[in-house]
Amino acid sequence: MLSRERQENLMIVAAVDRYASINKITALQAYKLFEQYDLFRILRDNYETLHTQGLFEGALFAEDYISRQNA
Repeated sequence: MLSRERQENLMIVAAVDRYASINKITALQAYKLFEQYDLFRILRDNYETLHTQGLFEGALFAEDYISRQNA
């Protein structure tokens, strides 16, 4: 079984990758956006909920969070 930290890392990598794919940007651009909006911390803080909803739920969460910050 993976440690909690490794599970969180997997969720974050999947979120960055899926966010990039959804928004047709590079993974590096997605990474920089996640960094800009402090999403790495926010995703980790919400891991308990997000990990129960599927591997790519973090990307949808990030997309919603970023759009709310820019509203």
